[in-house]
Amino acid sequence: MKLVNTIVQTYLQGHAYSEQEMTQIDFKNLEDLVTIAVELLNELRLFDLSVLNPINFMMISLLELAIKRSPNNKTFAAWILKLYSKLGLTSLVTDVSKSIQRVDQGDYEKLGCIRFSHYSDYGADKELEQVCRQYKKYYDLNFNENKNRIV
Repeated sequence: MKLVNTIVQTYLQGHAYSEQEMTQIDFKNLEDLVTIAVELLNELRLFDLSVLNPINFMMISLLELAIKRSPNNKTFAAWILKLYSKLGLTSLVTDVSKSIQRVDQGDYEKLGCIRFSHYSDYGADKELEQVCRQYKKYYDLNFNENKNRIV
């Protein structure tokens, strides 16, 4: 837990600098720090069965801050979708899903799997149907594009 504290402090100190003073590598390193902190918190598994696990809320707080600073980071989006899903927060899962832009195929499948599992588990029929239609359209399009490339 002390290591996570140190990582979070380093992350916050890194963002205290002016954006003009930082390079793309600096931003990427700060994003990596958040990922490491979230992974470490996830490995603690204290009170794992409890929805009111304080570790969940620490991870959510850290990820929400990181997403505000790096809105295009798909790793952050996947982690926060997992946490919101675990806590049964359907409206937040939907909000995060809608905010995600420019997704490559690997991330598209990973994020879609999380959304599909959550919506089917919590009986969110309207959202589940929308996800199914969205993915059917996506795979139909990709299948036709790939088929045309082979010929």
